[in-house]
Amino acid sequence: MTHMALIASLAVEGLCCLTLLGALAAAMLKQSREARRREEAIAVAPAVREAVTTYLCGNSDLTELRQLTTRSARQVEESILGFQARLGGNDRERLGELAVDLGFVSKWCDDSESADLEVRRRGFARLAALAQSEAVRRMIDDLPERGLKDADPMVRLESARALLESASDRALDLAFEAALTFTPLAQLEIASLLRRHAMRLCESIIPRALLESGSDRALDLAFEAALTFTPLAQLEIASLLRRHAMRLCEAIIPRALRTGSVNQLLVTLPLLNSWECALPLADIGSLACHPDPRVRLEIMRLLSLVPPTPANRRALLTGLADSDLEVNLAAVAALDRLKMRAAMPHLTSCLRRGSESLARAAAGVLGTMGGDGLRALEGQLPNPDPIASGAAREVLERFSGMPSEACA
Repeated sequence: MTHMALIASLAVEGLCCLTLLGALAAAMLKQSREARRREEAIAVAPAVREAVTTYLCGNSDLTELRQLTTRSARQVEESILGFQARLGGNDRERLGELAVDLGFVSKWCDDSESADLEVRRRGFARLAALAQSEAVRRMIDDLPERGLKDADPMVRLESARALLESASDRALDLAFEAALTFTPLAQLEIASLLRRHAMRLCESIIPRALLESGSDRALDLAFEAALTFTPLAQLEIASLLRRHAMRLCEAIIPRALRTGSVNQLLVTLPLLNSWECALPLADIGSLACHPDPRVRLEIMRLLSLVPPTPANRRALLTGLADSDLEVNLAAVAALDRLKMRAAMPHLTSCLRRGSESLARAAAGVLGTMGGDGLRALEGQLPNPDPIASGAAREVLERFSGMPSEACA
């Protein structure tokens, strides 16, 4: 019994020794291969650098580089990646074309979809390094966008790097939104790339992020930023600002209307009018007497969207008496929406101001006010002013069916 146990023990120990010897032999073989690879890399490095440099200087013959890639693909790959950090503009574009032609970009795309995390990280990192090249971006297509959904934070970081190199509006939007979910360290790493696009990010992407956060401070900053945008960028952000119209009207918009310069008012007021929704601004009537007629015009347009407080109603009557025709017409249009019967005498006076367009607009509003409005128009039929009587006659024919002979 003891003899058998001893034999078994010796057999186990022998097997362990053989296993250790095998592992040692494999490690030595691997080390030998690595040493040989390093020696080959050192030996071929000068030729690789010279061949890549020759290509970048304008020689498009890839024969030597293809041969070197066959012999030492890793060294050629590392050489290309080393060059990209020192190049820019057309040289980096040419380097990207070389990586595509030698098959490295295709390999990196395959690596980026690998189940092996380290391989996947390496693939995305190398694509991001050369993503400034148009040739590389065409080949990787939407791979960086898909990489933003990867479970690994390093893959998401490299995907954002690749998107920022493309500099398209959609890519910037995606990269910025992804960066908001990164760890502080990853955000620090990508900050320099985001900084390059600061002006474009501030046009709409950053204000949209502020608006979506919903805090009062963020709304204030986003609204103030929107006032500096181009008209196209304001159009893009208007729908997001409109969602917060009630909160903006509590303090931010009244402050902007109260303290804004002429230029700020000429941005703020059209922005409010573009929302086309009811706004709880109790008193904006003071701007109806603003010295700039462009401001008065926008105020008249806005008055149909705000509560008809006494101050706002007086502002509309002020607009009817304004010296600027466009302001008059905007006030008439606002009254058409509000159907303010107290304004009928003022509308009637607009028929006698000598402007055909104003007379026809005012007559049209009076015609929609029912009996009192129609009687006011009938009172203008004997008027010797052909503009006033003509506008009244036209509307009466339309609303009361009065034949033209009866109106003559």
